[in-house]
Amino acid sequence: MMDKEKIRPLYSELQGYLSQAPAIKATTDLIYDSATWEQVNSAVDELNSITQKDYGRFKINPESGDDAVRVSTHRTKLGGIISRLHAEYFASEPAPFSGMPSTIINQNQSQQQITQIAFLLETQSLIDKKLSELQDEKEKGFLNSVKSNLANIKSFMEFAQLVVTTAQTFGISLDKLTQIFK
Repeated sequence: MMDKEKIRPLYSELQGYLSQAPAIKATTDLIYDSATWEQVNSAVDELNSITQKDYGRFKINPESGDDAVRVSTHRTKLGGIISRLHAEYFASEPAPFSGMPSTIINQNQSQQQITQIAFLLETQSLIDKKLSELQDEKEKGFLNSVKSNLANIKSFMEFAQLVVTTAQTFGISLDKLTQIFK
């Protein structure tokens, strides 16, 4: 989009304001420094000018005649406009803060699943090779048992548990395990 590169600095500026905003400790926490919210409002005005859209609802104004703003209001409006800008202009990028769902999580999960599948396929291939080399029936039984349970494995920890418990069942020592999987 033509506005994207003009909006990016404001998007980052608003994220900076949110990162520096006080934490919500109680609903009575107030910000009395008008410069704090006036900077945000100035960024909203600039955003309105650049985009020719109205983001005025994200402006922060003192409540009920006081010269103060609730921290919760301040943080909510900043989070809201950042989320809105992310959705409108930067949806293909990672979410700006952890409160928003992110495709990065799904990408990481997919990469982890691919790694696990590759590991299990390599393990199955190693087991097939070892089965053709081994003479000992107890060791072959152990490997066949592990191989038949590979499809049920969902993590590396489960694989390790499978190998250890199966080895115990077949009476195979840790030293022997090391030799088998060389």
